[in-house]
Amino acid sequence: MPGRQVGEVLTGATAAELGRAVGATLAAIGSVTFAAPGFFADARLEPGPPGAEPTAGLDAWVDRCLRESNAAGHLTEAEQRQLRRYAEEATPRLAVLAGSSRLVHADFNPKNLLAVRDSAGWRVVAALDWEYAFSSSPLYDVGNMLRFPRPPGFEEAFLAGFRAHGGELPPDWRRLSRALDLYSLADFLTRPVEHRYFGRAIDRIRAMLTTGERGPASPPGPAPR
Repeated sequence: MPGRQVGEVLTGATAAELGRAVGATLAAIGSVTFAAPGFFADARLEPGPPGAEPTAGLDAWVDRCLRESNAAGHLTEAEQRQLRRYAEEATPRLAVLAGSSRLVHADFNPKNLLAVRDSAGWRVVAALDWEYAFSSSPLYDVGNMLRFPRPPGFEEAFLAGFRAHGGELPPDWRRLSRALDLYSLADFLTRPVEHRYFGRAIDRIRAMLTTGERGPASPPGPAPR
């Protein structure tokens, strides 16, 4: 495919235009639906196993990742307890997403999107690296895209583009998407300390715990921030 990684061209000057294009792309991905939530085992892309619910069990997942992780010496004992409490509090809230069976990219961020610029402006032409894809809630991909700070104007345009093209954001979307992103962040803690994402996961988790990001739910409205 032609194009450049969105991360290479995403600046303050392109943030709004690319944000809208990225949001529209995510809405298109999420328009693909399956018979049930779950994970793909082969090329048939049939979600499973029967009864699987990717939005359930965050507390158990975080606990297991911490027990099997290399977080000792990087997250204090107090921070690990706080992270467990975060997951315990978020787990019942995620029940509102149970049963969602839309296509989730699961690594939806600027490095995995290609964009081109033509007479109409910037547009996304490809989403790459689908090996982690599964069937569940698009809020997984919202959380991934907004995991780290983006240039001013990107988040608002991304959300507006998503909604304008059929994407749905529940009133509590921000807290829910951050909770879903914790599945990935906790998993990164099980990687070797020298892994390129281990340190970034530590920093992101610490930011979640120290800035009160589980705090008030986002209000409903046509242009959530």
